[in-house]
Amino acid sequence: MMDYEVFKEVVVQKMPEFLMGNCAGREVISYPKQKVNETLDMLSIKPLEGANETIPVLYLNNMYDQYLENESLEMTLNDAAEVFSVAMEKGQEYANLIDLNNAKEKVIFQLINTEQNKELLAGLPHREWQDLSVMYRMFIKEDHTGLSSCMITNSLAEKLGMTEEELFKLAAENTKRIFPPVVKSMKEVLWELYEKQGMPEAVINMMLGDAPEHDQMFIISNTKNMNGAISMLYEDRLHELAERLGNDLFILPSSVHETIAVPAREGDAEMLAAMVTEINMAQVDLKDRLSNQVYLYDKDLRTLSLATDTPNKRLDGKAVAEPVLIYEPKEQSR
Repeated sequence: MMDYEVFKEVVVQKMPEFLMGNCAGREVISYPKQKVNETLDMLSIKPLEGANETIPVLYLNNMYDQYLENESLEMTLNDAAEVFSVAMEKGQEYANLIDLNNAKEKVIFQLINTEQNKELLAGLPHREWQDLSVMYRMFIKEDHTGLSSCMITNSLAEKLGMTEEELFKLAAENTKRIFPPVVKSMKEVLWELYEKQGMPEAVINMMLGDAPEHDQMFIISNTKNMNGAISMLYEDRLHELAERLGNDLFILPSSVHETIAVPAREGDAEMLAAMVTEINMAQVDLKDRLSNQVYLYDKDLRTLSLATDTPNKRLDGKAVAEPVLIYEPKEQSR
């Protein structure tokens, strides 16, 4: 079996032999692309000179996983060629969905980790909050295949003629409308899950019991369970929950898709942060990690702020580089 670096070179070299249809004979290229929390290797084909084409891309990282699973380079390349062919046929259809004329109704929020995404954020309009950053996406469509959106880069924002302040105001309104925030107790979430599985109500009730509300965890997300962590910044929802529980809240960033709220009296911030870090590293995909910190919502002050300052600022396990001290040595006295 080839290692990943060799695999990349071989794929770029051999892929043209497998391309079909309107992809046949094209030059194949690969390049790194910054995504949320990670940099991935993309595989694409060069557009024809002067042609107005929407060019599809594949993730080489995913292709390598497929190669390791099926142990066949030929099968992996055949599958990739088929995906390219279908994507080229549907590419213009997808491009037509990105309508810049009604972009104002489609701008939405996403919340990501600042330290982990410094290079990505350099090319995006955004604003920082605590150890996180609010960035912007354009919602494209929702169908049986899922949700589609694209990042709003500095160049796209310029095409739209929108400042960061304008994007923020639009996203504040649109996100609530397209992705309404939701706060549910863990009991409610599990009840819905068991119900969908066809479990009888009596059995569900016996399993979940009657735990008091103030002893439960609460999931903060949105109706789509997609990039729902931004919902923790809707202060009115946090205040409503804190008032119900009669206590401040610790907010645990379980992923970019949801956060967990617990009554502050029920835990220790440092211990909770250690738990979040451990779960991030062991159970959450890198692309879905949000933070290793814990936040505190003060119901009287109605503020949300960092409750911890753990040294694990990055989400990939790499240490944050310490600043280098540069100084001129003084001449020794005689």
